[in-house]
Formats: sequence, structure tokens, C-alpha cells
Amino acid sequence: MPKIDVVLCIDDSPPRYNQLMKSLWQRNIVTIVCCTLEEVNFYLDGPYNILGVCLDHDMPVVGTYFARHIIPDCYPLAITSVNTVGADNIIAILEEINYQSRFKKIPGVGSWSNDALKFFNIP
Repeated sequence: MPKIDVVLCIDDSPPRYNQLMKSLWQRNIVTIVCCTLEEVNFYLDGPYNILGVCLDHDMPVVGTYFARHIIPDCYPLAITSVNTVGADNIIAILEEINYQSRFKKIPGVGSWSNDALKFFNIP
């Protein structure tokens, strides 16, 4: 069975993830939105081809925890937090743990979803 192309969006901001969903839907790519540790683990272990991960910093389990302990370093990671301190904390953790894939701060405002798609190499 072929894997489904998805972008995993770990976020609790409906306007932000709805914008991403609309951009990806037009490209036949599914957006999976999750906010809890259980949801993230479920989707990471599922039959999905994860093209990238969008990560907010202020989740029920903070984004820094996801960055340090949960998200495998094989996925491109866009830090979508508009809080510069929170986003910088995630960047510092990714550098500290020597995250092997690409990561970039893409604040979730304006045309951020287009910037994220470019970063994930999604035409």
C-alpha cells in the first residue's frame, strides 16, 4: 500500500493550520494537525510519507519537548511560532542535539504557508 503524502502540523492555532490545509489541499497533500504527544506519536508511526513538520512552540506539551525528544531528525522542520523567544529556544535545541535534517524559523503570519511549502520542496 503506498504511503500518503502529508505535512504534520503540531499546532493549536486554527487560523494558522487552516491556511496550511488550504495550500496543501490544492496540491493533493494531506495536512495532519495534532496537539498532543499521543497524536504526534500515532502519526509518526503511521503509513505516511511525511514531507515536513510544522512546529509551534506553545503547545499542551511545549514545542521544545517535541523538538528534543519526539520528532525524528529525518524530517524538515519549520518552526511556525510567532513568538521569537519560543522559536529561538527551539532552534537552540535543534542545534544542541545536532538535528540532521533542515530546519528553519517561518513565523506563522502572512504568506507563511507558501514559505513553508517552498522550504519542504513542495511545488
